[in-house]
Amino acid sequence: MAMASSRPALLALLMVNLIPLAGVLLFGWRLFDIMALYWLENGIIGLYNVLKMLLSRGGAMGSVNKAFTIPFFIVHYGLFWAVHGISVFLLFSEGSLFSSGLSFRTGFDPFAMPEIALRLVTTSGALAVAALSLVLSHGVSFAANFVGRGEYRRLGLQQLMSQPYGRVMILHITLIFGGFAIMVLGEPLLALVLMIGIKIAVDASAHVREHWDRGGESPDGS
Repeated sequence: MAMASSRPALLALLMVNLIPLAGVLLFGWRLFDIMALYWLENGIIGLYNVLKMLLSRGGAMGSVNKAFTIPFFIVHYGLFWAVHGISVFLLFSEGSLFSSGLSFRTGFDPFAMPEIALRLVTTSGALAVAALSLVLSHGVSFAANFVGRGEYRRLGLQQLMSQPYGRVMILHITLIFGGFAIMVLGEPLLALVLMIGIKIAVDASAHVREHWDRGGESPDGS
């Protein structure tokens, strides 16, 4: 039977995903705090994927191929990430942030999104710890799965090019609809906790499938 993912990587993912839950229960995080953090996580996933593509030895190789494919991925995924961010900021930004460059009255500036999200994180110790933990968690997965389990030898550029989209798209749809429902309900604590729980379940399932050894059984036993 094939191992789905290294246990340390899966454990790290689960532990880090519990941090927003602690933020809601102990530090009074609001919906936008959580959504901005998850948006930053998708950016982190993209950065690690670029690193994977640089180190990949699988499939059709060559410096010319990488020189074309990697910049194309950066632009394509960057646009995808930006659209995700625009939906998050337009739907869930709190009024206090509109006065700092993101305003429906003066015009929406998508280029301000990373700055505002990072400012939000750096001005909150708990959010800063959560963001750093996300970097470390995906780093553990990179070291344990991509390097340690030899994924870099069998995953080619084309596979890596498309790999992040399935996971990120599922999470994006889940979070947008869940976040919109929570916003309509007035951000009740139970709804925030439920959304985080759903995100954990979806993220863990996607992680297992993403790192499943294709030479063995699939996660559903087929």
